This record gives sequence, C-alpha cells and structure tokens, in this order.
Amino acid sequence: MCVPAKCIDDDTVSSFDRNQVQGFDELQAGNPSVLRVGSTYHMYYAGLNTTNHRNIGHATSSDGVTWVKDAANPVLSPTSAAWDGVAVHTPCVLYNPSWPQPWKMWYSGREHMLGAYRIGYATSSDSVTWAKYAGNPVLGTGSIWERGFFP
Repeated sequence: MCVPAKCIDDDTVSSFDRNQVQGFDELQAGNPSVLRVGSTYHMYYAGLNTTNHRNIGHATSSDGVTWVKDAANPVLSPTSAAWDGVAVHTPCVLYNPSWPQPWKMWYSGREHMLGAYRIGYATSSDSVTWAKYAGNPVLGTGSIWERGFFP
C-alpha cells in the first residue's frame, strides 16, 4: 500500500537529518511511499535538485520516524531524451517475497517541464537497484486532461 504524506522541505519539521542532503534532493523531498518489510520501514520519495530534475530516493528506518538516506541515492533517475527525461517522482512501491523481483515500483515521469505525465514501472531484487521496464510508459496519455498543462 502506498502511504501519502506531507512534503518535507525547509519549512516543515523533518525526520531527515539536515546534514544528509545528497544533491538530488537539495531543494525538496516529497511524495513519499512507505512500506514495512520485517522490522524495517522503507521510504521512497521524490527529490528536487537545482537543475529542476526530479529523482527518486530511498531511506530506511527502524521506527518510521528517524530515517537514514541510502548512500546509493538516487535509486531511480530520469532517462535522457526519453519519455521520463526530466522527472521521475511520486513512487508507489510494493513488496512480495514470492515475486521473482520482490520489489515493484510505479512512478510518474515526464519528458520535459511542460510535458504530459505518464506512468512507468520498475523492479528490484534488493530495494535499491531498480530496472525500468523496457515497455515504459505502462500508462500514457489519452484524453486532453491527461496531456499536461493547459495553455
């Protein structure tokens, strides 16, 4: 289940240590998806950097309050000149140990800043190294309200 939460930024009390800024999330961290696997909470979240690109980061916690960012961050990044060329964000992550790839992520992506959002899919065997599905996006645009911003 994806659990929505408020955006974490400089104006909000954060359970991230301020000294953990990693570059990909130097301006903002938000849109989290949190799940518990065993005794560990995993948070996947969107980070915004100074180039206005969004990437997905990963953090873990034993209590759901104090988080440690993964040294491998970002764990999912935009693919240059692709449908998700400037942004990957709003992750929703599921885990099931009986799946061949036990970690599954659906995320929003966009080709350029005024482009339409689309939905992508990625899998992982270890919660950190993600492989984007070759057939992405799995959900694209159709009607006018799905095509991005109105002029």
